[in-house]
This record gives sequence, C-alpha cells and structure tokens, in this order.
Amino acid sequence: MRSIGLPLARLLFKSGLDRLEGTYRLSIELPEDTKRKADETARQAFGLKPGQTPPEVYTQEDGLPSPDFGDELYTIEYEAEATSSLVREAFLISLFHFWERQSNLWLGVRGATYNHQSTIGWLQTHGYTLDEPTIRRLELAANCAKHGPGRACDTLYALDPTFFAPPAIQSMGSSRNFVQTTIPMMDSLFSAVRQSGPV
Repeated sequence: MRSIGLPLARLLFKSGLDRLEGTYRLSIELPEDTKRKADETARQAFGLKPGQTPPEVYTQEDGLPSPDFGDELYTIEYEAEATSSLVREAFLISLFHFWERQSNLWLGVRGATYNHQSTIGWLQTHGYTLDEPTIRRLELAANCAKHGPGRACDTLYALDPTFFAPPAIQSMGSSRNFVQTTIPMMDSLFSAVRQSGPV
C-alpha cells in the first residue's frame, strides 16, 4: 500500500472528521436536551433559583409536586446522562480510530497498529505540528475505554486523572478502572485532532 499524496490526505481527513464530529454532535444533543428540559422542569416546579440545588427530601404540600414527581425527574436526568456518557465513550473510541486510520493512509501501511513517531515524522515533513500530548491522551483514553483496567489506564491516570471518575464513586477501589469524558473534554479532543492533521 502506497502512502497518499497531500491533497488527497487533506480531503479525506477534513471530510471524514467533519462527518464524525457532525454525527457526534447530533447524537449527543438528544440526551443533553433531555437533561436540560428535566432540570428546567424541576426548577420551575420546586421554585429553585439559578445555582440552587433541590432539597434532599421533597415534602408534599398543597400546590407543590409530589415526591413521585421528583423521583421521575431524577430518573429522566439519570437515564439521559447515562446515554450521554455512552455516546461520549463511543465517539472517544471512534475519534482515535479515525486518527489511526488516517495515519496509516498517510504512511502507506495496511492493517498496522498506530505508530505515533512515524505519524509525527510524516506531519512534520509536510509542515504540520501535532498536538502530541493531547493525541497521546486520546490514544490512551480510547484503549482504556475499550479494554478496561490495565497499562493504558494506569499510564493515562498518571498523565491526567481528570479522565477518571473520582475514587469516591468507584466500585472497584481504583480511579484507574473507569475512563470518563465530559462534553468540554470531547470538544477539546476533536479540536486537537483537527488542529493536528492535514487541513
């Protein structure tokens, strides 16, 4: 397999990344919109001001929602966040696989595992600067999300523990067990990939 020329590399990279990011944004909007609407409904129903959190125990009084109403809203928000988290994890993995496939096209290798140093060399040869720290975190986070606890998770945790849930909510006793992402984190990863490739 021969490496592809720069014009084709630019076209495939930009069009592919545009499709991937566009699909991610469409996919994440529904659960996030559901969470926003549930939160707005709860705030109106319980008379909450901006920044004010709902009480731990709802008391039923004349004209106020019943405890079941609060439970229902909590369930809606919880399920929407679980869906949003799953979407983010799926696109975290997809984003690195996209980068990996593009790299193999640039280098002209078929079916090979990602070679970070060779990718850096190709980009530098063509006048591009790779956001190496962020791409490395993306690689580790994708491997951790796919394979669970292991070397990738340990390495990523040492580099950036913000990719993991706080230890207090871990069920296996280690922060290295569960990679997690936020919407700002995903925005940052998409931006790093876009800035690092041939556009």
